[in-house]
Amino acid sequence: MAWAWHDIDLAGIANDIEAMLWLGIAVGFLVSLRKPGYRKSKWLAAANFAVFGASDIVEAWLNDWPLWVFGWKVACVGVMFVQLMYYTWAEKRKKAAARGAPP
Repeated sequence: MAWAWHDIDLAGIANDIEAMLWLGIAVGFLVSLRKPGYRKSKWLAAANFAVFGASDIVEAWLNDWPLWVFGWKVACVGVMFVQLMYYTWAEKRKKAAARGAPP
């Protein structure tokens, strides 16, 4: 049987590429641990992005989006949102403290 373009699983390839992106971001957070500040948040972000990347690997493997994978992704995005809100709050507090203003 001859190879044809329509035989390529583009969704699976896209999920694999997306998983590599999220895992790369997780590695970036791990590398950033060398600098002080927000260490616990960096560990949590690295773990969360790695788990989010794993969800794309599972999605590519299943070639489907069952409800539990959707819930997995929603939970990861929820953790990302909470971390973003925490970081924003902490940075505002840090800037206010540097100005001498009350938090």
